[in-house]
Amino acid sequence: MHKCLTPAQRKVHLRAARRRYYRKKKKDPSWVEQNRRIAREGMQRLSQRRALSGKRGGVPQLAPGYAIVSATRVDHPPLYYIDAGGHIRQEDARSAEAVIRDWERQQRRNHK
Repeated sequence: MHKCLTPAQRKVHLRAARRRYYRKKKKDPSWVEQNRRIAREGMQRLSQRRALSGKRGGVPQLAPGYAIVSATRVDHPPLYYIDAGGHIRQEDARSAEAVIRDWERQQRRNHK
C-alpha cells in the first residue's frame, strides 16, 4: 500500500530529492560553469535595471571625476594627519565630553 504523507512530510521528501539532484549536478563541471554564467548574467541585468530606475541602491551614473557628497562634508571636510607610525588617521572632531560619553556607552554595551 502507498502511504499517505502529510504536507509537511511531502515537503521534507521534496527537499531531500532536490538536494540529491543538485548534489549530483554539482559534480559536473560543465553544468557548474553554465549555472554560474547564467546567475552572473542575471545579476548583471538586475543591477543595470536598478541603476536605470534609481531604486534599491541604484547609483546614478556620473561623469568621471564627479562624486556625490553631503553638505556637511563640503562645509566641514575631515582633517587627516600622519601619526608617529606613518599611518594616515582622520581627526576626531567631537568634543571631549562626546568622546567620553561614547566610550562609556561602548563599555556598557561590551559588558552586558
